[in-house]
Amino acid sequence: MIITEDKYLGLAVDWHLRIDGNLGILYYYDPEGMIFHHLSLEKVTALLLMNGQNRLSEVREILSYLLDYLSESEVKKTIESIFTAASDDKNPTCILNVSDTPTISHNYDLESFIKKINNAKEGDNFSLIKRRLAAPLNLTIMPSNVCVTDCIYCYAERKQIPQNELMSTERWLELIDEAHSLGVELAVFSGGDPLTSPAILPILKRAIDKRFLFILPTKTFISKKLAGQMAEIGMQKSWNQISLDGILPQTLKQMVGIDDYDQIAFQSIKNLLEAGLKVRINIVITPLNYLEVPALTRKLCEMGVIRIGYTGYGRTHYRHNDDLFLTDNQIQFINEQTELLKNEFKGTKINNSTGTRDFSKMTIEERSQTWKGRSKCSGGRSSIAISPNGDVTLCEQMPLEKEYVVGNLKNQSIAEIWNSERMWNMINVPMEKFRGTPCDQCEQFVECQEVYGHCFRDALFNFGTIYTPPPACPKAPVGLRMK
Repeated sequence: MIITEDKYLGLAVDWHLRIDGNLGILYYYDPEGMIFHHLSLEKVTALLLMNGQNRLSEVREILSYLLDYLSESEVKKTIESIFTAASDDKNPTCILNVSDTPTISHNYDLESFIKKINNAKEGDNFSLIKRRLAAPLNLTIMPSNVCVTDCIYCYAERKQIPQNELMSTERWLELIDEAHSLGVELAVFSGGDPLTSPAILPILKRAIDKRFLFILPTKTFISKKLAGQMAEIGMQKSWNQISLDGILPQTLKQMVGIDDYDQIAFQSIKNLLEAGLKVRINIVITPLNYLEVPALTRKLCEMGVIRIGYTGYGRTHYRHNDDLFLTDNQIQFINEQTELLKNEFKGTKINNSTGTRDFSKMTIEERSQTWKGRSKCSGGRSSIAISPNGDVTLCEQMPLEKEYVVGNLKNQSIAEIWNSERMWNMINVPMEKFRGTPCDQCEQFVECQEVYGHCFRDALFNFGTIYTPPPACPKAPVGLRMK
């Protein structure tokens, strides 16, 4: 990326900055995923100056003044490192807007940001060295475990919780306020179906008031009245995700377990769009419905849907059927159709995440090749999941059992749980817990724990215990097909 001195630079609106300990966090949020980076004070300062109102020459001049301990070459290197990141093909969107004229960008207060960093305690950096944020970046909020459907592919435990054990609406609102005070701005609603909670509208409104970015998945019927209420509380910037897995009524009944879901889903989509709200469709694909995907996609595009996701069936811990896995030929069909549909409907973003993840067939060599490039676990390091009764787990797919619960928000704060000994011990499990497994005395044990995080979910789903390496590890026993 070549940027001349007279160009105006602005941090793209989809990217956000947060102070975390004595470093900065640059993060991007999208229905298809999230990415974040740790940044030094110098890079944070440079990005804050890229507010759409300063030319590159002005950014360089002001940065040299503010960071007078840096040489001219070091200032140049700092700015160029941002340009490099901005042109990285791995980023889902460009970090910078480059313009010939002033533009509107984020209105971050430079002085307050720098003050926060300079006032950070030295101890705050310890958690960052361990690749753990000083406070969560993302919350999974589960206000209800109830569903209106009974999907054959459901991954949720849906543990029944007595009414008198549910968190009150008032407590949910207090938690959102606390999360905001900690710098949390991202959320994913889950469950169960969030719209089955009588507290959902107040919770959504408070999240919107606190400028949270979130996605709301549901299979509940959204009437014109409900869509209007959602618009009134300001959900125009948030994504409403409707799951719709077929176009034929009989197929949908097989997939979600109720009659007339085609009418429920299509009318909900129509009502949301007419209310001016954003809609994303998620299609879970199995051998039962894969042939309907092209026709369903065309109908959705014609309705005005601009985001569609294809998700291949994945193994669940609570209800599973090997017959629902896609075959190689079926995946190839979806891949081919995806490219055709993308060309046909260029105004719709279609995300295809089918494919396979089969640890029963991967050789040790194949696992070794992918192991170092594996994704890092966010559980307890950048995110937590909050259940309807206030129990906190590292991952929404973990069972709500005492062994996996790190605290309860009825009588604890988010900060207390995040910084608790129980949480720390859960994400930094001592090696003796893994006695007799390949993790015992493994030279990479500390790296797995501190840098990447231990995937409790995959270990539990494959081997029945969290105290063993996940199936992706080349030292693990032969695992199962997960997708």
